[in-house]
Amino acid sequence: MEKKITIYTLAEELQMTPSAVSRAFNPNTRLDPEKRKRILEAADRYGFRPNRMASRLSMDTVQIGILIYGGFFPFYQKIEEGIRAAHARLVDYKIECDMRILPREQYSREDCAAVLQDFVQKKYGGVVVCGLYDTNILKIVSDSSSKLVSVHYPLPREMCLFSSTHSFTMAGQMAADILQICGRKRLLLFTGDQSSVVHSRIRDSFLKQAEHCSMQVTEICDFPETMTDWSETAEGFIAERKGTFDGIYITTGRSIDICRAVKKQYAPGEITVIATDIYTEITEYIEDGTVSACLFQNQYAQAETAFEVLAKYLIKHTDIPEDKALTPLYITRSNYIEYL
Repeated sequence: MEKKITIYTLAEELQMTPSAVSRAFNPNTRLDPEKRKRILEAADRYGFRPNRMASRLSMDTVQIGILIYGGFFPFYQKIEEGIRAAHARLVDYKIECDMRILPREQYSREDCAAVLQDFVQKKYGGVVVCGLYDTNILKIVSDSSSKLVSVHYPLPREMCLFSSTHSFTMAGQMAADILQICGRKRLLLFTGDQSSVVHSRIRDSFLKQAEHCSMQVTEICDFPETMTDWSETAEGFIAERKGTFDGIYITTGRSIDICRAVKKQYAPGEITVIATDIYTEITEYIEDGTVSACLFQNQYAQAETAFEVLAKYLIKHTDIPEDKALTPLYITRSNYIEYL
């Protein structure tokens, strides 16, 4: 398939801004004649014609509201970074971003509802949410004219334009495959909350693939974000079961205490541990071999994709988007630094 030529393509090749390229197609705009000539020659060479996205330069601004209800800082920090990166690329097309970050230890769901109500009252074209899963509150947006998009957590399609997540099914399958390749037979699964859509889908996929690989998942334990005694609980759990398992899969991002407990009871490589996210605190466990690999859900890319696809939809550049399920990244000691 040939690569689609866009204003971005021409701007990159000509080392100009997208706004300069778009002005070349309007004879009434001010632009250096030599620049205009170069742009039009390049456009003719590629058979490029300006699309509706380019016309955004003479139209009203599109407003997108962002609500991040963050319970774990390293996670929602990457969400924020991904959205800001996408917004920076689209700023020439009159896309504005109103981002509100509400740490869970300081704000309630009622505070989230107030933010969403503000977005709706201001008639924002789209709203991106992350960390808020209460459909009763989200109906504030879905029942309005604003388009709702969810990051990380899949919402019912009837209430949102699309969801941007990682592939839960693939993550579970990959974890089981890695543990099987490492020769592991008896496994523990640590989830964040099995009642959630995210963790239940990963769990089901992992269990199915483990059975297919003739491995036994001896126990499943929830480590939800609301737990206050993580370190003590993890240490006691691992110590009591020492010798009954040889592999662990951790689907919760709050994995540090589990890794610390494993390190106290096992030598590096004695068992295989597959974790989920990449952030500074976990790198020492990757470096010393306590964690063999991470199946990174890449929340940065999830958020980046959500904002960019929504923005293009709102400016009538795309059809109604499908849900986005990104392939998990296989991270080891050799490549983790790239994703910090």
